[in-house]
Amino acid sequence: MSPQQIASTRNIYLDILRGLAVLGVVGYHFYGRGPFAYGHFGVLLFFVISGYCIQLSEASSKNAWHFYTKRVARLMPALVTCGMLTAAVKIHYPVLLAERPVDWIDPILVAVNMPTLDLLQIPYHYPDWAYWSLAVEFEYYILISVLMLFVRGWILVFLLILGSIGVLVLFLITPWKHPPQLAYFLPFFVAGACLKLIFVDGKKHLGVLGIVTAIVYHATCAHRGFVTSSLPASMLSLVAFLLSITLLVAIHCRGYESAANGRLVRILAFVGLISYPLYLLHQDIGNTFLHLVGADCTAPACVDTDAIWRLGITPLLMGALAWSVHRAVERPLIPLFTQILVWLIEALSHVVRSSLRHFTRG
Repeated sequence: MSPQQIASTRNIYLDILRGLAVLGVVGYHFYGRGPFAYGHFGVLLFFVISGYCIQLSEASSKNAWHFYTKRVARLMPALVTCGMLTAAVKIHYPVLLAERPVDWIDPILVAVNMPTLDLLQIPYHYPDWAYWSLAVEFEYYILISVLMLFVRGWILVFLLILGSIGVLVLFLITPWKHPPQLAYFLPFFVAGACLKLIFVDGKKHLGVLGIVTAIVYHATCAHRGFVTSSLPASMLSLVAFLLSITLLVAIHCRGYESAANGRLVRILAFVGLISYPLYLLHQDIGNTFLHLVGADCTAPACVDTDAIWRLGITPLLMGALAWSVHRAVERPLIPLFTQILVWLIEALSHVVRSSLRHFTRG
């Protein structure tokens, strides 16, 4: 199967992994005990999957502008909608406003600032703290877009590997302990990109080199005790990274065309289908709901008593809301938004080229 065919066909096994990742994150935020105490590492699995899928998208894109507009169009409809819903709930029921403030304009400012890397320097608040990972995603999208201006395909991934080695050397020879977010999370994206090299492009040796580099990179971060505001590097994060790579290898052992059977598999695939809006919506809206039903006590005894609310009713309600966003917003608007953005970029490019030709002739 070509990269273009894979990119245009939704892979049920990737959805299963997305489902596992988002269920871990939801369980961590609502319950945080037992296996869910490590659920926040599901974000790392998301990053590895993203690195893989971004290279599929790069292979099927005409150019850097086409690639970036597709990524923006994919994220924006749900991002704005979920941000508005979260802001509405938090403003109407101000349980969390003191701790995590938000205003009506913030979802729009997020939609403007994230894709431009805060170029306008307009202050804003995330509607939900889960949005921090989207900022990392956009930084990586722009990195790939810039590289696409010069190289494509496996050469682009090779440059990512070389860049990772360069940053790793900096880590080793300097006392750097607080790297930028993208520098910290880069190995997860690189590992996903290298898995695409191995299983789609057949560049096994280069792919293995990149994965080994990514593992050593994050192991160095863990050894040095690098800290971020969300996921500090540790031996546990390294184990989660290795498990994420193993899971992506495992789905390729099954093959793209094989059918998924079993109720649990279908449920996980469905959760993966709605994982993006579920990730955006669940935390602050869900915790507000828990407060309204009196299930927001954080003492261990209370958490166990309220388990039906935290692991059952609230996740189901958030899932229903996420499905509504997917059905009513993502499905109809992503293709339309993609066409509009691509048209705007092409029109702008035409104007710029015409202006340059006129200037050079003048």
